[in-house]
Amino acid sequence: MSTIQRKGREAIEQLERQQFFNKRRKQVDAAWAEYITEVYDRVDKEDEKPYHYGFDALSAQTDAFVRREAEKWARSCRKYRLYEDDFESHFRYTVVKAALKYDGQRGTFFDLLGTAIKNAGRDLVRNALTKKNRINHLALSIDDESASKKVAKIAAPHTTEDIVLPRLIIAEMETDTSLTEQERQLFEFLKADPDATLQEMADALGVRDRKQASRVKQRMADKLRKYYED
Repeated sequence: MSTIQRKGREAIEQLERQQFFNKRRKQVDAAWAEYITEVYDRVDKEDEKPYHYGFDALSAQTDAFVRREAEKWARSCRKYRLYEDDFESHFRYTVVKAALKYDGQRGTFFDLLGTAIKNAGRDLVRNALTKKNRINHLALSIDDESASKKVAKIAAPHTTEDIVLPRLIIAEMETDTSLTEQERQLFEFLKADPDATLQEMADALGVRDRKQASRVKQRMADKLRKYYED
């Protein structure tokens, strides 16, 4: 292939990529418009949970992108015990947050989402690093009385109400008879470490499969939802 032919092919491929992304921008932005219109309509009708409806089209249009980005981030973050399902769950939540934040005035939602997903990935990794550093620091200072007092002071609530109501709700959850022993074990673990990854949950439960831990978490959440939803 001559230089002219190669450059011609490269130009055609670049044009095709540009046409593909232009098409994707239109499809994703149309799905965003459908979702946000539904939200506004339900807000006008004073729906208590307007954000829970009309998301199917946007979810379908962003699904492949979310999965691809989750896989990419997971490949480079194994050493932080972050896995594909951790990123995928976080990114799906990011799609909703970005959809509600976007005002339709600057750029496209497609481009905003790309930036939002990148930032969300960095935040998840940063949180994992911070957690690791906290654990390392705790291991070094656990016997330091002044450090213990400092931590206790920082963790102290500002008012009685700040802690009494949550404790009452948590106490009710702990005694919920519908929870299985495994679900109760996971509840106690998450109470101590609410930012735990699925792999950490699996380790705490003694199961090898993160999907199994995810299923236990979902069953537990379904049973306890009555305590924190109207």
